[in-house]
Amino acid sequence: MVGCGAIDEGTDPGVENPDGTQTQDFAMTLRAQLPIEGVSGEFLLNGEIVSSGDFMEVQIDELGEYTVQFNCPGHLFAARTVNLVQDDDGTEMTLEWPEGSWGLAPNGTYVDSDNYESEVSTSVVGNVVIMILFFETPVAGNRFSGTNPDDAANHIDGTISDDLTTIEFTETTASGSVYEVTLTLLE
Repeated sequence: MVGCGAIDEGTDPGVENPDGTQTQDFAMTLRAQLPIEGVSGEFLLNGEIVSSGDFMEVQIDELGEYTVQFNCPGHLFAARTVNLVQDDDGTEMTLEWPEGSWGLAPNGTYVDSDNYESEVSTSVVGNVVIMILFFETPVAGNRFSGTNPDDAANHIDGTISDDLTTIEFTETTASGSVYEVTLTLLE
């Protein structure tokens, strides 16, 4: 009999369970589209692989929080989290990665024209891709720009090659000197 049990959420009585509680009918489509072409990898939904390629589409039949991750060599994408509520029933939702929440991910030892070696690493901090090259610098796509937190006059601005073998940037120092630097990945 509808209406004689506890309702989990919402106002639609849904289906009565054997224990007398009511279960909500819920269905929605969750999509994720990458902000870059030519990249392929694995989409994970709450830690489980649900799709491969550059697009994800899954049917969700339960309310709750869902985290979408995308794994791809050479790129980092911040996880996207959505909390689905009864109002989302019957809808379609497309997750996107805003600028700064994804980017190329160089990791390794790079060398400049004077054979000076620099260790470069990339990670996601919060929802921002961060490259450590002298100091933490936000990455957006293949571009990066940042200011040294210990010396506000020291600034770098540059690009990362798609194959991650080259990092080119302009460094402005506290003295006002400007340097054009090219780093090449050591094999």
